Amino acid sequence: MPTTATITSVDATLNRFIVKGKIAVSGSYPGTPGDTLSFKNMGGAVPAPATDFVPDFVVIEEAPAAGASASGLQYTFAPGTTQANGQLQVFVCAGAGSKSQQLGNVTYASVGAANIIFRAEFQKFL
Repeated sequence: MPTTATITSVDATLNRFIVKGKIAVSGSYPGTPGDTLSFKNMGGAVPAPATDFVPDFVVIEEAPAAGASASGLQYTFAPGTTQANGQLQVFVCAGAGSKSQQLGNVTYASVGAANIIFRAEFQKFL
């Protein structure tokens, strides 16, 4: 099920937009290659950056509430060809000494995915 990015702040430098926000997940994670994550027409407290560039730097992580434990999931962003067709990829470590593996088709609730935040950087000009 496609995920939704919502902006909470934009920092416009001389030639970049640095956007911070939250990613809302619901329903099921589809497994490989990942869940569609659109940075096009993001809602939020501030307007979306006026650029059509695909983000060239994205960090996605959990921000659990005080006293709560993080799920231990690892999040990555696979850029698409437009702002609307990137992918959120979710990985989990299978055990000590083994490499992370992408989740299969599971519900986000069953793996404890919650309060996911991001920082994305976009070019302003070519």
